[in-house]
Amino acid sequence: MNEIWKLNIPPKVKIFFKVKIFAWLLSRGRLKTKTRIASFCDNNDTVCQLCRLGDEDLNHVFFSCPFASGVWQNAGINIYDFSSFDAWFLSWFRKGYHKVNTENLIVLCWKIWEARNNLIFRQKTVSPIMVVHAAATLEAGFRDNNLVRDTFPLSHYGIIKWTPPPPGVFKLNFDGSVRDKNKAAAGFVIRDHDANPIFAGSRSFGSSSVPIAEGSALRDGLYHAFLLKCKKLIVEGDSKLIIDAAKNNCTVPWRLRTLFKDIWFLSSQFEEVAFIHIPREANLVADAVTNHAHSSPTPTTWKQKLPFSAFSAFNFDYFSSSCSRGFAL
Repeated sequence: MNEIWKLNIPPKVKIFFKVKIFAWLLSRGRLKTKTRIASFCDNNDTVCQLCRLGDEDLNHVFFSCPFASGVWQNAGINIYDFSSFDAWFLSWFRKGYHKVNTENLIVLCWKIWEARNNLIFRQKTVSPIMVVHAAATLEAGFRDNNLVRDTFPLSHYGIIKWTPPPPGVFKLNFDGSVRDKNKAAAGFVIRDHDANPIFAGSRSFGSSSVPIAEGSALRDGLYHAFLLKCKKLIVEGDSKLIIDAAKNNCTVPWRLRTLFKDIWFLSSQFEEVAFIHIPREANLVADAVTNHAHSSPTPTTWKQKLPFSAFSAFNFDYFSSSCSRGFAL
């Protein structure tokens, strides 16, 4: 499986293995699953820690385990055309295979294995959708920093669609915009795992720039999520600058530094928070809520509802299957 070494996957991850070494071990069936350990030492505990429903071997961990199935489902990947993980894994390297797709699958496997190890050794749990977001962020960040020409869009498996968070987690989408004479507006929406709006807000604040409008929307959304006592939060926005700055992945422009002191402080108040950059087409409701502020002179909030002007975007998120880049309502 020499193709493993040609893949453009992060050569080093701080926790546990190098990803390429992990991929090589995976291809050779040498990962230390519980059943493999039991084959050469006295170990009676072979039950999968992630689901407690089956013996932990490679096929179970990455294919038949309900946790793994949840990861593939949230990533929009169909695994049901294959009878086993081995058969599926070999298909990733067939003649004419798409290199970026294989890289994405390898990193998703790495993140599943990392979730398994964190549960066993650190008693830390994550949801399948958090694994998908973490894998997307890892690969996207690596490609951005290494000038890879093959893009890794947040619609990383060929679809663009807003997806609800898992149970117990809330999702915050934010947006900012500037119109005539630099009139800026900011808006956000917080939704639950059933895609129901929990809280939304928008406001205009005179002459400003798009980054300040986007950052203000993020700060407003985090503040209200904190007031609502949301403990776990996924934050999505279509401004790469604001998302990268929130994650400390770039130098914050001086005009935004005071704003980001508030953002970082508010972020620290949650048990778990993940910042995700998404295409504009997956941020339609936040965009519609923001647009409301351009026609309203006073700040407006909505509890468990949305402005009428956002209904089309909400229905699209709720009922549509996906859309392509450039889509607009």
